[in-house]
Amino acid sequence: MNKGPKPLRRGGKVAMMSDLIQRTLETEKEDKEFFLITANRRGIVHADLVHHMAVIEGDVRVQEWFSPLTLSDLEENKHVTLVIWDPKIQQGYQLEGKWKELKEQAPLGDHLPNKEELFPQVAWDLRIAIQSVMPFKSHEKKII
Repeated sequence: MNKGPKPLRRGGKVAMMSDLIQRTLETEKEDKEFFLITANRRGIVHADLVHHMAVIEGDVRVQEWFSPLTLSDLEENKHVTLVIWDPKIQQGYQLEGKWKELKEQAPLGDHLPNKEELFPQVAWDLRIAIQSVMPFKSHEKKII
């Protein structure tokens, strides 16, 4: 019985995993979709679309405006998952890890928050130590 692909784990395979992540991010980046998956301490999951990712010193760096729910989840739980999905070929990668660093960067563009604004648009810099990478693909046949 095939149990599916084994994830690459951090340790002796860090360089190989880092290389795989780098190639995945660079290859036809405009055709891929990227998601940051977080969960609060009760395990309720939240997904945020990601536009800016890079591999820095073996970690993944995400620079993005995050929703207040994502920021709340990050405060409660260091475990995160990044999903890289290529809809053209119906396959992707799930990168699991823990975030190491979260820094507020700056207001986006020329946007400056005012008193009436409930959630100011702030760019964040999130650094994630990836602990495993799991490839996956869709087995669903297109109906239409």
